[in-house]
Amino acid sequence: MVLRQFADAQGQVHVVDVVEELPPRRANPRDVFHRNNAHRITGLPVEPDFFEQAHSRVESDASRVIRRWEADQSAVVTSLDRDVMTRFLTLHMLRQPSVMNNARTQTAAELGSLTPEEEQDYMVWAASLPALLDDDWFSIDLNNAERWQQYKEAFCGYEWSLQRFPERSLVLGDRLVSGFGHRFAEPGTWEWSQGQHARAGVGVARRLSVPLSPTLGLLLAYEGRPTSLTADRFNLTSVTSAERTIVQHREFSHSSPSRAAYVAELVQRRRAFERTGLSAR
Repeated sequence: MVLRQFADAQGQVHVVDVVEELPPRRANPRDVFHRNNAHRITGLPVEPDFFEQAHSRVESDASRVIRRWEADQSAVVTSLDRDVMTRFLTLHMLRQPSVMNNARTQTAAELGSLTPEEEQDYMVWAASLPALLDDDWFSIDLNNAERWQQYKEAFCGYEWSLQRFPERSLVLGDRLVSGFGHRFAEPGTWEWSQGQHARAGVGVARRLSVPLSPTLGLLLAYEGRPTSLTADRFNLTSVTSAERTIVQHREFSHSSPSRAAYVAELVQRRRAFERTGLSAR
């Protein structure tokens, strides 16, 4: 849904790999079975595209909010906007492959060895949490409701603001939500490093930045710091946190040549970091 905001009139975007020589992404046969048959193995409603429908509702609600923000230059983030976008941002954060891999690893560490069927069941359940708030099945499971409340509370410490730019200035990473800084980690630790590479989670990040269009960004600053963010800082966190690629408007290099040059430099730094392990900063 956000991707369309970065497309030109023909629906085209410019995609840049931030990691060179990427292995192709192939669907795992187990995951394909998982998606196609989850409604049979979990006891959820039998509708085959149950999850897709739930996720689509989240995306549609968020799309209406973003379009209003785009159309009204004086718009601010209301409490209702926060409720809608909290679910949208949570869904995107949980969709990231690295997050799901971490969830799988953590599950194995906490619960011990799982059979393939148990792992399938658990991962479908975990991925569905933010999408199912309005479904009857969601409301009868108190554990799910409690987990969703935790997500909402995690966003409460942030001050939400819209950052507007007069020309195409922002790029979009495949990790939509970039969490920069770590509020609790000591410098030099792994957690601190994750924060410096814009991969801190919502519960610990000093700020969250979300590019919504080439001219509109959403900033969530913990305890109100910082109150604004430049386009270059938005792009720095998007490039640094991206898992594989970034997307930019096809006219970006013409409408914002200096910013486009800076983004190209950031991509080269990121590639150097991936090759050598040196900090891209």
